[in-house]
Amino acid sequence: YPNNDDLKYQKIYLDNKLNIQKVEVYGDADLPKIKVVFEEIDLKPYLNENGYGFVQIDASLQTNYYSPWRKENILQDNDNTITIQVTDIGVSARMGINKAVFMVRSLSTGKPLKNAEVYIYNNKIEISNNLLNDISEYIAKGTTDENGTATIEFTTKQMNDLFTTSRYSVPYIFVKHKTDKMLFPLS
Repeated sequence: YPNNDDLKYQKIYLDNKLNIQKVEVYGDADLPKIKVVFEEIDLKPYLNENGYGFVQIDASLQTNYYSPWRKENILQDNDNTITIQVTDIGVSARMGINKAVFMVRSLSTGKPLKNAEVYIYNNKIEISNNLLNDISEYIAKGTTDENGTATIEFTTKQMNDLFTTSRYSVPYIFVKHKTDKMLFPLS
């Protein structure tokens, strides 16, 4: 699969018609070809007995790039972390100033999940160490009803904790149902 061939044509969708237009690519003759490597990873050893869980993958690589300010090539270390979630929990969330509403369902069946625990944190970092074992230091908590719905009314303290801690703070939602868990930022 040549890495630059995908840049030479654009697919543009207009009124359900596909128009293909040629795009000029300049200066690619002298560039080294990019080697793409795919490696399949078996996640089963990292998941629980029901096949659910979180797997964190850390990657480090060094890249060599040209700095126009220094007029030289610079070797740079790049670290990347990705978390893969394997879950059957689907959540639709709406959060306002004084309350939040969550609808929790099974992704495989579409049925509501009764008695799912919904936790709100004001930053992912606070729960990273407690995610798999202890669920503590949350700002608010709710439990879903028979329709898979949880409504959490915030106290004044909870509103302050959620919305005035830092402009970089993002509320995270953690949902637990039996042996299944899921985490996502509410943005």
